[in-house]
Amino acid sequence: MSGPSTDFIPDSVLRDDSFPTIAAKDKPIRGRLGGLGGDQGIVLLDDSALGRNPFLSEKVTVSRQGADVVTSLLSEIDFCSPRGMEVKVPNERPSTIVVPSCVNLQRCGGCCHADIFQCEPLEIKNTTITVMKLGLAEGGDLVLEAIEGIEMEEHASCQCGCKVKPHHCNPTIHKYEDCACSCLSPRRDCEEGKVWDEKECQCVCRSGETNCRKRYYWSPDRCECLCADRPCPTGRTLDFNTCKCKRNTSRRLQDSRTPCKRRCPPGALLNRRHCTCSQGQGRGRMLSPFLPFDYGSGDN
Repeated sequence: MSGPSTDFIPDSVLRDDSFPTIAAKDKPIRGRLGGLGGDQGIVLLDDSALGRNPFLSEKVTVSRQGADVVTSLLSEIDFCSPRGMEVKVPNERPSTIVVPSCVNLQRCGGCCHADIFQCEPLEIKNTTITVMKLGLAEGGDLVLEAIEGIEMEEHASCQCGCKVKPHHCNPTIHKYEDCACSCLSPRRDCEEGKVWDEKECQCVCRSGETNCRKRYYWSPDRCECLCADRPCPTGRTLDFNTCKCKRNTSRRLQDSRTPCKRRCPPGALLNRRHCTCSQGQGRGRMLSPFLPFDYGSGDN
């Protein structure tokens, strides 16, 4: 493995070899210490070992005594690298017993220096595992059905990569940068009862409770439970105010499509079917709904 980038360190620092080289347990060099003169030192950390952004550099100034502590700490880090792990052998037939049921393979594991990173394979190779397949005969005896080779993956090298990948983003509302999905639209203040959601890139209901009682449904626009439309028996009409089927008391109501008696404020439009007021613009264009208004009863 090549050493860390030293472009940002003066040559006079690098020529001081009084500080030791840092190496992890049985692993390639992960960094080195260079002297600053006096009792100061500088720690050069290997980007690939710690999963850093390759366009950044890490520099930590420590005392000569502190350098020994840093060396010891770095040597204890379980860096992201291939190591033996128990992996379950795939079995497509539950009625068949596969022996061995699991094998030890080289898979990526270990630490990355920040939570936004994960240890993942950089190079993958296939290896063939020989297994026995046993079946259950009459009487409960096991019978050898086949000896087969199964291809399984091993990790030849590893890296610390972003946990969030570009495919996790919605390109219509997100841009991918710095290992995260960022909203294309700027964050904005939300109306009462709503909060900004970075995943949806819009204001969403503050309450996470979306379970409504029978005959009601959750409205994400209104952040409340509304009466669901449904047919009523002959002679009855659904009252959206109470969400109950009520008996028609007059010929006029019997011929009406809705028993709604709501009055809307100036500029708002009445949705008779759902008995709600919505803001109007232009020639009847419907915009975001108001909370229900009640400006007295009357026939509309």
